[in-house]
Amino acid sequence: MRTNIDLIKMNIKQELKERKSNIKTLCEEMKEDRFFIYRMTDNAPVSKVIKIAHSIGCTASDLLKGI
Repeated sequence: MRTNIDLIKMNIKQELKERKSNIKTLCEEMKEDRFFIYRMTDNAPVSKVIKIAHSIGCTASDLLKGI
């Protein structure tokens, strides 16, 4: 069974794929280390999801679909 954070990470990867980008590029743009996304847990603050969505160019709801 997938957890909420697994769904968010999957949605992040999908949004990046649609934009022909990747997690490494996203983390560089956000000035975060390359494990920033991988370290996310179910207790990740909504502000982190919003920051990621803004950097990708999508909405937070795009990253939360399926939850």
